[in-house]
Amino acid sequence: MKLSWKLFFIMTPLMILALTGFGTWMIHITFSESLEKEIEQCSMENKYAETSYILTRRAYEDIASGRFTEEEVVAGFHEVQSEQEGCLRIYDADGNVIYEDNSLTVQNHIRERLSLSDNFGLEICEKDGEFYVVALSRTVNRTEAEVTVETIWRVTDVFTNRDELSGIYRVGLLVASLFLGILIWLVMYLSLQKTGELSQAARALAQGDLSRRAQIKGEDEIASLARDFNWMADTMEKQMNQLRDEALRKEQFTSAFAHELKTPLTSIIGYSEMMATMDLSSEEIRMCGDYINRQSKRLQSLSYKLLDMSFLGKEAPTLKPIRCRRLALQVESVEKPLIEKRGLIWKMDVSDGWIRGDWDLVQSLLFNLIDNGAKASAEGGIIMLFGRPDGDGYAFVVADQGHGVAKEELPRLTEAFYMVDKSRSRKEGGAGLGLTLCSQIAEIHRAALEFDSDTGKGMRICVRFPGMDFGKKPHKNSQKKSQKQPRQKEQEIK
Repeated sequence: MKLSWKLFFIMTPLMILALTGFGTWMIHITFSESLEKEIEQCSMENKYAETSYILTRRAYEDIASGRFTEEEVVAGFHEVQSEQEGCLRIYDADGNVIYEDNSLTVQNHIRERLSLSDNFGLEICEKDGEFYVVALSRTVNRTEAEVTVETIWRVTDVFTNRDELSGIYRVGLLVASLFLGILIWLVMYLSLQKTGELSQAARALAQGDLSRRAQIKGEDEIASLARDFNWMADTMEKQMNQLRDEALRKEQFTSAFAHELKTPLTSIIGYSEMMATMDLSSEEIRMCGDYINRQSKRLQSLSYKLLDMSFLGKEAPTLKPIRCRRLALQVESVEKPLIEKRGLIWKMDVSDGWIRGDWDLVQSLLFNLIDNGAKASAEGGIIMLFGRPDGDGYAFVVADQGHGVAKEELPRLTEAFYMVDKSRSRKEGGAGLGLTLCSQIAEIHRAALEFDSDTGKGMRICVRFPGMDFGKKPHKNSQKKSQKQPRQKEQEIK
């Protein structure tokens, strides 16, 4: 059963019960007040009749000095009572009627309960479908004669009004119940109708439509639930896209890795079989050996970089303060001879400063950047390494005067196995993993890796290390911070 129907079948009976109880209470209050007024009127009439009879009898006793009959007293009393409403009857001590103005008789049980100490009683009685209030009072006159005064007051109209009100209210309650039932169902339907769209969006999301959102406006709880659902859908879509991209990257990585292995392995196997099965000259053997050696070194480089990337993905290195000038001198001692051996010019200008990182990883990052610049440069080109404090942090810049990279290629440089010029990269022993490794090292250090290049204009790679996030260690021998930015210093070197 739908929630709207459940709420309808719960709310409607409760509303009807509440209206029934309230209406019954109001009718009862009205009826009780009306009946109380009639009872009070009957009591007053009874008291008035009793007092009138006693006063009439005393008047006759004073005037006639005992020379009067009971019939004369009754006749005198009747002249006073004749204009009064209701039914009046007076009994003597023996229960004989000595006066009545109406022949109406209503059976009651008040007389048995009366005494001289408790000389007044009331009872509501029914006779032939009519309702009456019967009041009796007992009194004693001067001659010690006991009399009982009975008053009968018709109250049928009060009961009739109550029954009429109850009938009218029942009809009104039926109409009101129908109206309220329809209104409650309509409100429930309109309120919960919003959940239908939310349910459709949830089913669409479960079926793979990650772009589906619940379009619900308002500030009620369902609108709040819809906003939470949309937030959840946004998060799921983002995570699914990330997983899809990661799966695609892994697939591309696997394909590229297999391709990178296949070419050198095929060549190595081919040349080795040639050397083993064919009668080659010493020159041909030297050529085959040289080719096998170069392809083996390429595979070795590929293996080392894959191991480094695997290490970075499993363990978080301990980051310690590193003095930038000392690090740069260490890099220079390794790279300068190799650069000059290639027929390139090495230039370095690094100001002192501090970063927090892993010495070997940061050194590997700079080695890869410099090696990339060297591979992309022609003989006589300049390879530059310089660094300056950059705000609260520190920036290293590696620049070359090589063939450069087109603007549209820059975002893909850190993809695994991506090579702008595959033939030249393979000739140089590259596998397209160097900048991927640099990107991972930079991410570990929360550093930003920025590329600036264009075809034929060389490459400029800036690594910006944060300062306040990792802390910055002062040193008493540190040089005064240069106000020149890395870009300005690069122009000076050029």
